[in-house]
Amino acid sequence: MTDLDVVVISKNEGAQLRGTVDCLLDTTTDSARIIVVDDASDDASADFLTGPGYSDVILTRNKTTQGIARARNIGARIGSAPFIVFSDAHNHVQPGWWDGLSATFAHGRVGAAGPAFVSSDDIESPRAYGMSLIDSTLKPVWLTEYHPGIQDVPILGGGFLAIRRNLWRESGMFDEGMRGFGYEDAELCMRIWLMGMACVVVPDILVAHKFRDSPSYHIDESAYVYNWLRFAMLHLTGRRLSVSMRTATLHRRFAEALQLLLDSDIAARRRKLNAIKRQDDSWFFTEFGISLNDDRLQETLMQLVHDFGYIAIPQDPGSLAAEDIVIATERGKVLDIGYAKDVLVQP
Repeated sequence: MTDLDVVVISKNEGAQLRGTVDCLLDTTTDSARIIVVDDASDDASADFLTGPGYSDVILTRNKTTQGIARARNIGARIGSAPFIVFSDAHNHVQPGWWDGLSATFAHGRVGAAGPAFVSSDDIESPRAYGMSLIDSTLKPVWLTEYHPGIQDVPILGGGFLAIRRNLWRESGMFDEGMRGFGYEDAELCMRIWLMGMACVVVPDILVAHKFRDSPSYHIDESAYVYNWLRFAMLHLTGRRLSVSMRTATLHRRFAEALQLLLDSDIAARRRKLNAIKRQDDSWFFTEFGISLNDDRLQETLMQLVHDFGYIAIPQDPGSLAAEDIVIATERGKVLDIGYAKDVLVQP
């Protein structure tokens, strides 16, 4: 009987994929099944799975790139075990990892669980114990403070995440409306919390993860911003939604991303999720002490400039409302960022 399905998704992972699969085979029993989803790689990195020694590993190949959310769901649908672990293809796990994670599910409130992460390039580097949100970009950041025992966390790192199969299915799986890369883990975890279940970290289970400055595949900026907007529209309300959307308007791909959102199933998806939620976003942000107010506006927007290199200049500064966010520039240099009422913008 299969008790666990481990779904590994891979896109041009080279030798990292083989290392991950070998490590999983070495640290799981016959009651676990490993499923590899090759998301249209062009580096032949999954070919070894058709050779000797890997007959128990299920390999499925996507003809075209499906993105993280869809690829994970494709792998999970192949399996049938009561628990699923979603793993990136660049992890090294320790013996006993499943014993540690599975024990958390004895608590009925736990819907998903994850380990601590450490960089595989520097195992002495700070460890990460789940994630949280800190500003209106909704970009998750790692939590690095250790607490003994199982810990509730707002968001689990999707690079190695265990979930009850029935919850994965009943919650709507990974959101296949997401495109490419970005926010799929945060959206799922917030959804789990709002359904009345918990996401927990087991801090003494450690996964060595290959953190990269950039992924092994191209990231579409429009799709990334679209995922941000979709996450916000699915779960935020009122002031929080307004602040996050206002920040998003400053991104150079906002117009394309907004059109993608309007052309998507966002309205139907939001109605469906609202029907299964037991809590709202106010409860979530209060529970974890998260504020998306404008105290961090300057830092947030400067980070966007650093990450994406955009510049936004109002076409008609005289038409700005007091609460509009603007970036004041001179010869391409950012001079100031903030509300129109606080920023001097020259026509």
